[in-house]
Amino acid sequence: MVTFFVFCFFSKIMTERLLIKALSGGKNTKIITLNGKKITKMPSALGKLPGLKTLALQNNLIPKVCPELCNLTQLTTLNLGNNLLEEVPEEMKYLVSLKNLHLAGNRICRFAPGACDGLQNLILLNLNNNHLTQLPQEVNRLKSLTHMSINFNQLASIPRELCFLKNLSELQLNYNELKCIPEEIKFLKKLQKLLLARNNIGVLPKELCDLKKLRILDIAGNIIRIFPSGVSAHLWDLGLFSHFGYCCYEHGYTNICSLLSVPLGTYSDKIVESYGNSVFNFLKNHHSVSKNV
Repeated sequence: MVTFFVFCFFSKIMTERLLIKALSGGKNTKIITLNGKKITKMPSALGKLPGLKTLALQNNLIPKVCPELCNLTQLTTLNLGNNLLEEVPEEMKYLVSLKNLHLAGNRICRFAPGACDGLQNLILLNLNNNHLTQLPQEVNRLKSLTHMSINFNQLASIPRELCFLKNLSELQLNYNELKCIPEEIKFLKKLQKLLLARNNIGVLPKELCDLKKLRILDIAGNIIRIFPSGVSAHLWDLGLFSHFGYCCYEHGYTNICSLLSVPLGTYSDKIVESYGNSVFNFLKNHHSVSKNV
């Protein structure tokens, strides 16, 4: 206990010295890094640095942001990962220049009203390892967003509003509680990477065929039993089915048999190349589409 107290005491002194040095730079201070300093309160003095571009406060004990954060209108990168935040704070809406927001490893279970309002330039949002059960409709205001990562939460659904983020190229929703993919997914025309591993998804929507730029699809560890007509062939054509099949293969032939719905005659070479003759022969003898060979 004494050792911890001494560490915190000196950590606080170091933090204060770093802030004093930063403040002395005034508008010329562009970057502040105070990671792992056991900070329990965001320093209000940060509001006196309107020219700040990057603020890193990762691995501390901060439960909420200070009101003075609103003054940092030139901030482009904010890292508050691994703290004690319980919400995406309202103050975020004033950070109109923000491009990268890291909030992973907190206790976030909600978005404060209006939190997304001013984040028109946000490109990357990382909310991994939090307690979110849903996303607000206002998420559709993140018009410039290209990368969204919300792995290891408790999301029960993908809001339709998220599907109208026309610039989104990467969406990570691994390890949630998703049961389905909305048909509006088809509007994510620039989506290249879609990670949905370890959810409770039972059906892949035919609208996946509209994602012409999709290059990586991970749906391992779901309970998918239905492939709408054309989806499997589309995944083959994009070169995605090999990865998907591998994810299924680790659970045995039964899953491959229940999931593959492509004409074996059309894709026999790819099946043999990916899984070998034994898997192809199994499918040929047992799969319902073997009549198409």
